[in-house]
Amino acid sequence: MSFLKIKEIPIVITLIAGVTMIAAYFVEVPSLVAFSKSMNTYILTIAAFALFIGIINVIRTNTLHLLRRTPGRWYLSGWLLFLMFLVSGIGVGFGPKHPVYLFINNNLYVPLSAAVMALTAFFITSAAYRAFRVRSLESVLFFIAAVIVMLGNTGIGDLIPGVPASMVWLIDVPTMSANRGMIIAIGIGGVLMGLRTLVGLEKGAITEE
Repeated sequence: MSFLKIKEIPIVITLIAGVTMIAAYFVEVPSLVAFSKSMNTYILTIAAFALFIGIINVIRTNTLHLLRRTPGRWYLSGWLLFLMFLVSGIGVGFGPKHPVYLFINNNLYVPLSAAVMALTAFFITSAAYRAFRVRSLESVLFFIAAVIVMLGNTGIGDLIPGVPASMVWLIDVPTMSANRGMIIAIGIGGVLMGLRTLVGLEKGAITEE
């Protein structure tokens, strides 16, 4: 049996690349720094090929739906392919400053993006209704803080004594403390996940034989 199995080769490559990048960041060795810069170039090249493969996969998947006339999907796939080739062709052929490209971006993409973001307001309202139901001391405090912040962000809140200062305190002290705690926890979790990936303990993307 060989020393490395096929599924362990990516783990070894990831370990070598990760240790090299980490060492180059903390240790000023010219050869190591040069090697890490070369690896960055390789990463950008691989990412470009991955994007190309993703585009091919989108074309292949939607072309199959279009040819098979998949119910409820084939016309959406055809529209997606049409727009993808149209926008990509104009952007690559004439540049992103072309009037047609700008027209599509400003009159189609931007309004649709705004519409999708606007739809989230209904979900936020529903979640706020469930969260603001006063059932315990914690929910009472949450409700009071939310009301103060909402009033502080409106014009009428400036007319109520103590609301602007309370809103600033809530944002700068409790909210900032909680955000920093979450950032620290996320950072520690990211470091641990990276270490597990480097040593091959994170096998979520590895299929067993």
